[in-house]
This record gives sequence, structure tokens and C-alpha cells, in this order.
Amino acid sequence: MHQYAIKDPYLANSIPKKRLDNKLLKMMVKDMQPYNIVNDEGFREFVYALDPRYQLPSRSTLIRNLEEQYDTTKTSLKKKMEVTEEISAELNVTASKCIHMVRNLQKVTTSMMQQQEKGNIGYRLAEALNGTLQRRCSAYETSRLLSKATILDPCFKTLGFISPQKADEAVKSLSSEGAMFVLEGQAQASTPLASSTANELWHDFDTQLFAEYVC
Repeated sequence: MHQYAIKDPYLANSIPKKRLDNKLLKMMVKDMQPYNIVNDEGFREFVYALDPRYQLPSRSTLIRNLEEQYDTTKTSLKKKMEVTEEISAELNVTASKCIHMVRNLQKVTTSMMQQQEKGNIGYRLAEALNGTLQRRCSAYETSRLLSKATILDPCFKTLGFISPQKADEAVKSLSSEGAMFVLEGQAQASTPLASSTANELWHDFDTQLFAEYVC
């Protein structure tokens, strides 16, 4: 009975089954293998010798899994491209957008991680992007230049910050410096508040802005 139990196939939704399916899919994409490899007798015998409990998915299942992984990866990359286009669309990159962009990207990637199954391609991509943001951009709010630029931008002011404490510190620092100078003339007319956009990159900020000025 014990030997028979060892050879029982993995359940369809079990972790080992999903892990091996993902490995198979990754191998096929990386080596550009055809879908019908799962029907090749020699390949099936080889896989059985490696793990008798693993049953290869059908060709139709493999196609469906690949399409799902493609859509997941495409969505992840689309979020990153939105930020790239937002920044690169300007001849002069606006420093006041940096903190806000990092803040929204962190929320987008965190949300994507929560929506994906841990360990799949979409999850790992979102996790890598989130980790890179934390590692390379976490100090943006403490940058004197970027924090002041954000405060002075009428589109963002303190709403562009991740940490309310950092926003307060930036306001105090800017106020102290402003007190040392005599302002000449009137400031130029304020830029109108940024309008809501359809893409998810600005969704969180638009919601916060609406709550601040309308509600």
C-alpha cells in the first residue's frame, strides 16, 4: 500500500503540480519548444522517470496557461511603461513628480502581488519591481531638492508624499528658508490641479485629491 501511495499522481491544484507546471512552461518559453512536446512519447517517458507522480498537462491546458502568464506579465510591464511615458513625455523632467511616482508605483506593485499567486511569473515580476523601488527610491522623500519641489508644485503639495511626517518636515524646512528672503513681485499664477486620468498610475492620487478638496 505504501509503494502504491507514492505513485499516486499529484492533485491538480497541489503545490508540487503547479510548481512543475510553471517550470515546464518556463522551459518551453526559454527554449522555444513547441506545445506538442507534451505529446512526445520520449519526453513523457523522461518526465515519468524524473517524477512518476507528475502528470504532464495537455496541449490545450498548456496553451491556456501560457496565455494567462502572458496577460499577467503584460499587465505588470504596462504599469512600468505608464510611468516611463509620463516622465519621458516632458522635455524637462519635473522633479516634483518623482516622489509621487514612487509612491504610486509602490502601491501598484503591492496590489499586483496581492492579486497573484505567490511564486508565479506575475508575482515575481511585481515583487522584483517593488524591491527595486524600495532599494533605490526609498530615500527620495528625504531629498531636500525633491521634497521641496513636490511641496511647491500646486498639483501635489503635501499630497504627493508617502509619509505625512516627511511632508511636514519639508514644509517646515521650506518655510524656514523662505523667511530668509524678501519675495519680489507676485508669484506666477498657480498651475491648475491635475485632472483625473484613466490609467491606474494616477488613480490613487486622484482619489486622495478628490477627498481633500471636494469631500
